[in-house]
Amino acid sequence: MSVVATSSEPRYKVTSLERGLAVLRAMRDADGPLRNHDVVSRTGLPKATVSRLMSTLSTLGYLRRTDQGSYVLRDQSARPGRAMLEGLRLERHAPALKSVLSATGGAAYLEAQIGAARVAVFRWLHDGCTLLSAGYGESTELAACESVDLGSVGEFVLTFRVPPGVELTDAQLDRAKAALLKVSGALRSDASA
Repeated sequence: MSVVATSSEPRYKVTSLERGLAVLRAMRDADGPLRNHDVVSRTGLPKATVSRLMSTLSTLGYLRRTDQGSYVLRDQSARPGRAMLEGLRLERHAPALKSVLSATGGAAYLEAQIGAARVAVFRWLHDGCTLLSAGYGESTELAACESVDLGSVGEFVLTFRVPPGVELTDAQLDRAKAALLKVSGALRSDASA
């Protein structure tokens, strides 16, 4: 803490807090994820300071680090959720999943990863797809999954689920995994565009 004797500034101020808030302002004003060097150029703070602040703010839950090494504000990674999902035009990935869904009676889901929990937000069936507002809606068993980090959009998991008691052949499971990989690659590409 430093004491400042000017009349235009408060008598006491916490420089580290000012710096942390400068980082958060830079993150808030950004159009997308930022790397440490981006924050350095936007704030004028030293690289080492930015690195420590980004790490601390991430640990405290104010920032989220993407798998590309960039950071986003934690609350921006889920905001505005419905508009973001609609913007990804998830329905256009139905053809990549249709044959395996038709053959197995299963369903594919895009699930938001929130801490250790997952929340289903979109479902593909053999005959259509829909944005969900209340989770799965039916009992299912996980057959395959693929993680998808969509940068500033958030962390998601693509899952392939089947009704209870349905046994998949190895070939069906391989087809399901291949379809999930194809869709996850397309979603990553869409999110970074």
